[in-house]
Amino acid sequence: MNFPLQARSPLVLALTGLFPLASMASNTQDYAIPPGALGNALNRLAAVDGWQIVYDAALAEHQSSPGVQGRHTREEALNLLLAAAPLQAKVVGDNTVALEPAAKPAGTPVSGAEQQPHSGPVSLGTVEVSDSYAHPRYQAEQELRQRYYIPRSTTATKTDTPIMETPMSIQVVPRQVMDDQQVIDIKDAVKNVSGVQSADDFYVNFNIRGFDTNNNIYRNGLRLTNLSALETANLSQVEVLKGPAAVLFGRLQPGGLVNLVTKRPLDQPYYSVQQQFGSYNLYRTTVDATGPVLDDGSLLYRANIAYRSNDSFRDFVSQENLLVAPSLTWRPIDPLEVNLDFEYQHYSFVQDGGIPAVGNRPAQIPISRYLDDRWSQYNPSTQDRYLAGQSHQASV
Repeated sequence: MNFPLQARSPLVLALTGLFPLASMASNTQDYAIPPGALGNALNRLAAVDGWQIVYDAALAEHQSSPGVQGRHTREEALNLLLAAAPLQAKVVGDNTVALEPAAKPAGTPVSGAEQQPHSGPVSLGTVEVSDSYAHPRYQAEQELRQRYYIPRSTTATKTDTPIMETPMSIQVVPRQVMDDQQVIDIKDAVKNVSGVQSADDFYVNFNIRGFDTNNNIYRNGLRLTNLSALETANLSQVEVLKGPAAVLFGRLQPGGLVNLVTKRPLDQPYYSVQQQFGSYNLYRTTVDATGPVLDDGSLLYRANIAYRSNDSFRDFVSQENLLVAPSLTWRPIDPLEVNLDFEYQHYSFVQDGGIPAVGNRPAQIPISRYLDDRWSQYNPSTQDRYLAGQSHQASV
């Protein structure tokens, strides 16, 4: 295959033999290559003669060619194109020519660096080496990666152990992922974990490796049951343990468990307010505030508040959910930390009875039709949940 080749980046060739250009066959033909950039002229010459012309793009950069007109051999045509450029051609194979810098004529003055002999040691200039890890942009990238990378977990062993050293399958959904996806429900967060499906149930329920969790979910390692409409505003991450874990958690299904890890107070003040809007009149407001209570940092606080209100694609169906979750962290001495958590959730909803079946198919009515007692929209069902928890840890 014959094709012109013009290097767009530095090209290195291993040349086993170089022969004068005059050794090629001398057959004349007509040329009509106008003056212009040397690279364009070489491409046109290669297209006419079927040559492969190999050269470093830097050699032809900013070089011009007078062009070639009339009848010439292809060797003469190439020499005419290179007349104004400090280049010379060498044959490196059949129909292949390499261009290289032309040798300096005898008597051409050389620089002092070229005259200096290299028989002894050569003193090099100072080389400054900087640490790229200290660059602010790199540090910002590392901080962003750490929001997605969770190296440790307490679910499998109930100790702060690296996941790589834990002989069980653990997957973690970090807070940054939930923020990126604007997750407002636990079921949406767990969709990121393979082998776990949300069960179609009123209560929070999952199928892990084909086993139903029986409406059980764990919060900081403690089991809770028959909970609904759980919020994500006060969660730092969601950890999913796959496989049997009855040794640590007692009686549970062999598929695994879902553990909710709540946010902890921070040493530095942090305040956040977020407003979300969505389909079917969805409104959700979240507030997150944390910081030290005492100047010495021995007592910290955090308060998470979330309010959500939304309708449904079904007429007269609506939901309202309020979560208030304050927490305190007390550090009386350096190795000891005591955490106190409290949660209050008020959940109000109108039950959706769905569409009845006629025979073995749904009734032919609009999907938005509400068939339950309409009085229920004025007397919605309510759930009030109170939860208090205490934990402590001591480093050794």
